[in-house]
Order: sequence, then structure tokens, then C-alpha cells
Amino acid sequence: MPGPGRRYGLGSLLSLCMVAVLGGATSLAAIARFAADTDSDLRGQLGLTSSTSNASTLGRLLARLDGDALDDAVGARLARYAATGRRTR
Repeated sequence: MPGPGRRYGLGSLLSLCMVAVLGGATSLAAIARFAADTDSDLRGQLGLTSSTSNASTLGRLLARLDGDALDDAVGARLARYAATGRRTR
């Protein structure tokens, strides 16, 4: 478990949550279990160190997000991807 004050990248944590949900996680506890069980290769691909965040960290992050704004941003990016057929930044 990471020490106090540990910082994680927003994109890495959101990616972790997304992969967990796509893998069937339906609760914060399930996302945290997924994070704890994730192998080092996937953690590396998500930009995480060898340790992963706990349920309270994930809960604080998700509680602070504006779900509608996130949905709009993801939808816009996917629309650009569909229109161009390539990744956009």
C-alpha cells in the first residue's frame, strides 16, 4: 500500500477505473480489488508504479469528478477518433 501523500496521475487512475469497469467491476470495492490484483505489466501500461491506489483514494477521485464533463470529453475524443481513424491528443 502506498504511503501517505502518494500522488497518482489522473489519467492513470481514470484508465485503471475504466479497465476495471470494462472487466466487470460494478463497485468501488471491486475496482480497488481489481487494482490490487493487477499485474505489473498492466500497471506499467497504465502509467502506475508497482503500488496501486486504495479504495479511499479512488473514491475521493471519483467523487470530485464532474461525470457529465468527463462523458462529454470522452465522447468528443471518440468522435474525433472515429472521424479521423487515428489517435488524437
